[in-house]
Amino acid sequence: MQTALRLLSIKQAMQYLGVKSYNTFKTNYLNEGLPLIVINNSKKVDKSDIDRFLNDHKVSEVKS
Repeated sequence: MQTALRLLSIKQAMQYLGVKSYNTFKTNYLNEGLPLIVINNSKKVDKSDIDRFLNDHKVSEVKS
């Protein structure tokens, strides 16, 4: 039985979010407050942080 990954690589995090460009990921997510975990120059994103970030950025209506 395979357990779900909690810490995702940048590439895995981008796939989880459906983002194809690193620049888009950096601009729309990292620069907007999605936290990174850095261990020995290895960058990871906690899946629960992604879910929390998305939940915190929900809007009930889009303003034109």
